[in-house]
Amino acid sequence: MTDIADIPGDAITADLRTTANTLSFWAVKDIDELKNVIVALATVPTAKGFDSIPVIWIDEDTIKQFGLGVNESIGITAAKHYADNHRDLVELTYSSLGTVAGIVMSAINDGQYERVTTSKVKDYTREAYRNGEIDLDLLHDAMKEKIKKL
Repeated sequence: MTDIADIPGDAITADLRTTANTLSFWAVKDIDELKNVIVALATVPTAKGFDSIPVIWIDEDTIKQFGLGVNESIGITAAKHYADNHRDLVELTYSSLGTVAGIVMSAINDGQYERVTTSKVKDYTREAYRNGEIDLDLLHDAMKEKIKKL
């Protein structure tokens, strides 16, 4: 894929879905923080089970280079220790969302993409649970039971 016009519609309407003109991102500095963010994503209050998680990494300077607004925000997750890693791209418009789509497409084309397997997601979550880093009270009942069995 070399042209932004060729980005599949589902990538725009699902993967780049905005709410109140913001797009949710997570900031990481190293592989340990990436594991933490995977746990944060796996333990959102609406999650009912485990799944693989696609991860695309984009350099913060690239976001700044295009003048996209970034706000630090608290992520909604049962892994409260990691909630501070959450960011929102803000004040997005049709044009700036297209810019984000182009940045994402370039990152994928440059190999800055990995689908974290369900097995790894479970492993990371198991470790966080055993370390007391997940608040089970914030989870869907189905997910609570799955985590307790890890």
